[in-house]
Amino acid sequence: MSSLLREEMQRVLFRPAKHRLVEFIEIEEPLPGRHFLCVSVGRKKVVQLSIVHCQISKTIQKSGSKKLQTQRSSIQECYKKIEIWSLNDLTLVDGRDPDV
Repeated sequence: MSSLLREEMQRVLFRPAKHRLVEFIEIEEPLPGRHFLCVSVGRKKVVQLSIVHCQISKTIQKSGSKKLQTQRSSIQECYKKIEIWSLNDLTLVDGRDPDV
């Protein structure tokens, strides 16, 4: 399952931005849907961390019959980067001594 998620996020989000998805983990958020913390690398070895939100949106498309309606979801609309950081911008602080 995780390899399918990786391939889909790579194809939809990271490949168009010229980045390669290196690793991701699922995180818990109070918002509905699934959230992932992703690490990607750009062409010039620029490392980015991003939070990706996945919520399947369903659209109703009518077919030829008046009674028959089908529901379809679009994967491209499912994945959305909601926060992006450069690795250089992040600093590890333990809360007591920022120099440690």
